[in-house]
Amino acid sequence: MELLIDKLFKAVKNHSPLCLGLDTDLSYIPNFIRNKSSNPSESLFIFNRLLINSVEQLVGAVKIQIAFYEAQGIEGLKAYSDTLKYLTKKGILSIADIKRGDISVSAKQYALAHFSGDFEADFITLNPYLGFDSLQPFLEVIEKYNKGAFILVRTSNPSAKEVQDLEVSGIPIYQHIGKMVSLWGKDSTGLNGYSSLGAVFGATYPLQLKEFRELYPGMFLLVPGYGAQGANKKDIIYAFNQGNGAIINVSRSIISTLKDCLDEKEFLEKAHKIIREIAKEIKTASLEGIIIL
Repeated sequence: MELLIDKLFKAVKNHSPLCLGLDTDLSYIPNFIRNKSSNPSESLFIFNRLLINSVEQLVGAVKIQIAFYEAQGIEGLKAYSDTLKYLTKKGILSIADIKRGDISVSAKQYALAHFSGDFEADFITLNPYLGFDSLQPFLEVIEKYNKGAFILVRTSNPSAKEVQDLEVSGIPIYQHIGKMVSLWGKDSTGLNGYSSLGAVFGATYPLQLKEFRELYPGMFLLVPGYGAQGANKKDIIYAFNQGNGAIINVSRSIISTLKDCLDEKEFLEKAHKIIREIAKEIKTASLEGIIIL
């Protein structure tokens, strides 16, 4: 059976390992969109829709950070929902960046909320720090609906080391989490050798990223930190396994550059050019990545 992770593998292979991040702050939205919108939340969706139209055949997936939509209340969540539905209509895989993790009763409801209904996404991000029983309900729904998840292992923010590098039995916590993710996902391996459970691992820690990839060649990686957070082409090559197995999230380096566009034509042309150039750079990096024998 083809799993959703196999579709992500194909999207990376056929298009690129670029994951467009829709961390859509209202300050990024140009005036021509604001002027034809009845409210800020409508502007969010129009901005996202135009960007999605610019990335077809260029990206492996699109990641939507829910915080930017929650901040706008009910109407913001409508824009979030509409964006997810539009991605489905366009046949582009979606990642809901929700970072959920709660006791099992609550986790079941979160799983239903984000794998079905108005907020249905293909993949979600999860926080493992409450342990396995907080993730088990998600794994059950992932299997039932053929979905996927990326578990926070080594995040890209500077203070991550304050917790994730702490050693337990001589091994950093993030490595313990990585081992757990590998075990939790071993029974949901797709046709291309990757599990439905992947890991979030920041490119801002390239040597640790290289070591992690060598330890877990069958774990798909969602890699933040490229661009605005400081990671570059040389850093992300360590995420890949023979040109695949990872998607590199880029958000602000793209979406913050469009606010001065005067009309839709200029917006689409500029967005497509920027995305095409970044996708090409990341694709080139993926082919220079380490090869796991």
